Amino acid sequence: MLTGFGATQKKILESLLENKAGMTIDELVTVLEITRTAVNQHINVLAKDGYLKKHTLMKTGGRPGQIYVLSDKGIHLFPKQYAWFSELLLKSLKEQLGSEGLEKVLSNLGEQIAHKNSDRINGRTQSEKVIAIAALLTELGYESTSNSEGNVISACNCVFHELAVETPEVCTFDLALLSAMSGCKVEHVACMVRGNTKCSFKIKEPLQARETSNYQVLEDTQ
Repeated sequence: MLTGFGATQKKILESLLENKAGMTIDELVTVLEITRTAVNQHINVLAKDGYLKKHTLMKTGGRPGQIYVLSDKGIHLFPKQYAWFSELLLKSLKEQLGSEGLEKVLSNLGEQIAHKNSDRINGRTQSEKVIAIAALLTELGYESTSNSEGNVISACNCVFHELAVETPEVCTFDLALLSAMSGCKVEHVACMVRGNTKCSFKIKEPLQARETSNYQVLEDTQ
């Protein structure tokens, strides 16, 4: 989202999105109809914040030129609607595999993500693991925190909220991820889909040998 950017910076970002091969300062001057000094000032700010990056354009018979392109961070400023496709995919999987089969697929995915991030928790104490897991969830968009005892992880938002409303099996992914990373059984003690103000997960006793994850879902009391 292009919130927090001035009109000129928005125009620069939009122009570079349209011209993915990159643009020179002179080309941006023409598009923006402002001075080179002003363009350079805006470019420097956007580059410093990581939204742009420099590329060298090799000119035939001349000196190499400098162009600017959007970085991955810059590209991600523009909205992408994945929710409809994700919902379609989950519904299709549920129809083919059933609820239990879908949960198994999502559990396996959670365990895979845990495995890829195992370096974050290797050699740490249990409370340190919980802090590291909460930090990872925040990076994934959950806005997560852990309690002082190091046995509860909470998130004030859910990146799958709309999907979980229609397909509650989605929560299996979170539970398997937390269990596999912590090496403990996990209990889902609060869920925003079920009317709570946040999602909370209690880290319990260690997993038994050969268990990759183990969790208890939140019972629907309605």
